[in-house]
Amino acid sequence: MGKSLMLFYLATILIVNASVLQKLPALNIDLVGTTVSGISSGAYMSGQIHVALSSFIKGSAIVAGGPVGCTRGYLMYSTTECMAIPQDLNIKSVDETIDKLNKDKKIDDISNLKGAKSYIFAGLKDTIVFPLNGVHLQDQFNKLGLQLKTVYDIPAEHAYITNSFGNVCDFKGSPYINNCSYNQAYETLNYLYGGQLKDSTKAIDQNLFEFNQQNYFSSFMTSLYSSGYVYIPTNCADGKTKCRLHINFHGCKQSVEVLGKNYITMIGINDVAEANDIIVLYPQIVKSPIFPFNPEGCWDWWGYTEWNSMLAPTGYYNLNSAGLNFLSKDGLQIKSVWKMAQDLAAGNKASQQLEYEQEQEQE
Repeated sequence: MGKSLMLFYLATILIVNASVLQKLPALNIDLVGTTVSGISSGAYMSGQIHVALSSFIKGSAIVAGGPVGCTRGYLMYSTTECMAIPQDLNIKSVDETIDKLNKDKKIDDISNLKGAKSYIFAGLKDTIVFPLNGVHLQDQFNKLGLQLKTVYDIPAEHAYITNSFGNVCDFKGSPYINNCSYNQAYETLNYLYGGQLKDSTKAIDQNLFEFNQQNYFSSFMTSLYSSGYVYIPTNCADGKTKCRLHINFHGCKQSVEVLGKNYITMIGINDVAEANDIIVLYPQIVKSPIFPFNPEGCWDWWGYTEWNSMLAPTGYYNLNSAGLNFLSKDGLQIKSVWKMAQDLAAGNKASQQLEYEQEQEQE
């Protein structure tokens, strides 16, 4: 299918289905080499999915986050050891969490992480996820053998950082995007992709597509919004050009339910993607006051998706652990997002074959 015809086809789907793609297009993506990024709860999710699927994911950019498995499934640790009181973190317990997941084969073998890349950012003035959390993540990833780039010297509050849009650098508040005269989108992706990316160009509005996320989850406990978004650069639309995949996870209070498309369109990733043939997947979370307990629309980094009965949320209040499945390949959110990635890569036979072989090994 020619490029112009493919674009026409996508545009037609949008019109017919009330501007929502019912199925993600099958494009030419090699899933090995996928990269991820995120801020805050999305930063924690980026680390979680990188560790869970390290056979495929070879780079992560973690903005205002902390070590993978930091909460160990306990809500109380999310606001204390993993945010505001990082000096109290039981690092040995976190290491044991990853070791257990690896031993039980709930994640890809951690040996895959050796040589992978991660960019870690902690704003000097972050008063929500204190900068020491980033240092703890650095120590964890060093032990796991990742190559790291750390940025700790920008006087930023809790925010994704740009060089053109957002609040002043040390502002705390919505939309949690701050202008610190630093192009974080380009710096992160350029590092993850080996320092060879072209300069950003102007993203094309028509290349951003909304899709039906309800096709990717069966349980309301997954806490996914009805719609997600994908940016498909012009050169990738025909399915012939081999393109790369990047998955970005918004933070709490940053989903389309809250901000509309401002986060997706203003952080600068699409500009980098258009210039460098990188398809960008933006999965979305929905707010939920009780079942599950996710009132601010955060990604699951403490285990809220694991409670699967009407009585289970009481576990949050008596501080019982939710378990560790949310960190695994079978975690509801990780599994759903990876299914989106698989559908996007369905036009690449090599990726399909590798996924099949992985499934056979698990059986």
